[in-house]
Amino acid sequence: MSLPIEIIATRIAEHFLRMYGLEGLSKLLKPEPTVDERLQKLTKIQEDLGEVLLAVSELQRSALTSKQEAADLELEVSQLREDRVVAEELIKVPEEAFARMLSRASAKGRGRGLFEGITVGLFTGIVSSYLVWYLTTAQ
Repeated sequence: MSLPIEIIATRIAEHFLRMYGLEGLSKLLKPEPTVDERLQKLTKIQEDLGEVLLAVSELQRSALTSKQEAADLELEVSQLREDRVVAEELIKVPEEAFARMLSRASAKGRGRGLFEGITVGLFTGIVSSYLVWYLTTAQ
């Protein structure tokens, strides 16, 4: 890992110039980049700027899409709020009418429940009695 003598000498000279406050002279020791190197750097910068422009345009498209989606959602929310208000008005049933309807349903339900209970009870009693009689007389 040997460094060329020119690089070593340049670094030593730069160090001594910095030590004595003569940094400006160290620029004289550094070689100027060639025209080809400058053109390569400019080409690289131009490519990077092109990539940045593409990224910015993509971000702009994405932002516009998001903005449109937000506006659509806001419109939909306002329509849903209007629909909710209309639905609440339609659902409003007077409390007395609802109470009467509930009392009729519960009175009918009690009678029907009593009838179903008696019917199921008689049926299960008959089936269980027949099963016991069959098992006891078959032996």
